[in-house]
Amino acid sequence: MTPKKPDTNSLSSGPDEKGPLPDQEVATTSDVELAAFGTSVQYSQDEERQLVKKLDWRIMPLVTILYLANFIDRTNVGNAKVAGLSKDLGLVGNQYNIGLSIFYIMYALSEVPSNLILKKLGANRWIPCIVFLFGFVCFITAFIKNFSGFMAIRVFLGLAEGGMMPGVAYYLSTYYKRHELVLRVGIFVSASSMSGAFGGLLASGLLKIPQIKGLPHGQWRNIFFVEGLITMALAVVAFMFLPGHPETTPFLDDRERTIATERLRVETAGLSHAEKTDFKLIWRAFRSVNNWFCGIGFFLCNIPTQAISLFMPSLLKGMGYSTIQSQLRSVPPYVVACSWSIFVAWASYRTGRRGIPRYIKGNSILIGACGMLWLTTSMLILYNIWENKARAAGKRDYRLDADEETISKLGHLHPRFRLTL
Repeated sequence: MTPKKPDTNSLSSGPDEKGPLPDQEVATTSDVELAAFGTSVQYSQDEERQLVKKLDWRIMPLVTILYLANFIDRTNVGNAKVAGLSKDLGLVGNQYNIGLSIFYIMYALSEVPSNLILKKLGANRWIPCIVFLFGFVCFITAFIKNFSGFMAIRVFLGLAEGGMMPGVAYYLSTYYKRHELVLRVGIFVSASSMSGAFGGLLASGLLKIPQIKGLPHGQWRNIFFVEGLITMALAVVAFMFLPGHPETTPFLDDRERTIATERLRVETAGLSHAEKTDFKLIWRAFRSVNNWFCGIGFFLCNIPTQAISLFMPSLLKGMGYSTIQSQLRSVPPYVVACSWSIFVAWASYRTGRRGIPRYIKGNSILIGACGMLWLTTSMLILYNIWENKARAAGKRDYRLDADEETISKLGHLHPRFRLTL
C-alpha cells in the first residue's frame, strides 16, 4: 500500500509527525525550544514573510499616523506661543513653562495605569479611546481664556496622552518578534520627528486663514481647533480598522492567526500575551534592571527631544524671524531627524545591535543629557552581556525548579530567554 502523503497545510500534533513543505524552507525552532515549549506548528519562511508583510500594511500606517497626531497635539503649543498664546491668555513669568511641566508630570503618572486598562479592554479599543480623548482636549484648548484654563488643559492632555506610546509599543509586541520590533518601533517613533515638520507646515497654513468664527480672540486658536478635529476623526478610523488580538482578529484567516500566535509564543519562552496581570508581575517590572536602565535612558533622550520640539519656534522668532517664518523654518531639522531615526532603526534591525548657538545653559543641559544617555546605554549593554553569559552557563536554571504555571509566567526571566544587546 502506498503511504498517504502528509497534508502540508495542516498542523501536526508533534514536531516529528510532519515533514517540510515541498520546495520551501521551514521556519523551525531549536530542539531546546521544542522540548521546552512543545510547539506543534510548522510553517514555511515564505508564509511567515507574507504574514509580516500583511501586518505591516495594515498596522504600521495606522499607528504611525496616530502617533504623529499624538505628538502634534502635544507640541503645537510651541507653534501657538509665537502666534500670541501667552499674550492672549495673560501668561507672565514662568507660567508658560509651568504649564509645559505639569503636562509631563501627568503624562508619566498615567502611563502604567493606562497600559493596565489596555490589557483589560484590548489595544484595538483602548488606543482609539486615548486618541479621541487627547484630540478632544486639543480641540477645547481653542476656547481657553486664562492661566487656569491653560493649566487644566495641560493636566488633562498629559493624562490622555500618557498611555499612547507604551500602549502602541505593547500592541506591536503582540504581533511582531523582538528583532522585527526594532525597525517597526523606529518607524512609528519617527512620527515624533515628522510631527515637527507637519506641525510647522500646518500651523503656518492655519495662521494664514481668517480666524474661525465662534472662537475667542487669537488666531492661534485655529491651530488647536482644526488639529483637534483631525485627531478625533483619526480615532474613529482607528476604531474601525485597528486589528484586535492575533488569536481572534478577523483581519487574519485561521492559518495566519495560528502562525501569528505560535511564532511569538515560542520566542517569548511560552509566555502568553493573554496572561493575567497580577501584582507579582507588576512588581517584577519595577524591579527589572533593564526597565530602569531603559527608563533612565528614555528620560535623558527626551530632555533634548522635548525641549527642541516645544521651543524651536520661539528660538527662531527670537532670532528675528516673523511668526510664519518661524513656523516654516522649524520644518527642515525635523525632516533630517525623521530620516535619521528610520536609518538608525533599519541599521539596528540589520545588524542586531541596539545609539553652538549662544544659549549656553540650555545647550549644556542638552549635551549633558546626551552624555548621560550614552553612559546609561553602555551600562545596559554590559549588564545584558553579563546576564546572557550567566544564563548560557546554566546559572539561572534554578528558576525551572517550579511548577508549570510559575514557569509559564517567567517571561524574560526564563533561563533560555536572551536579552537584546
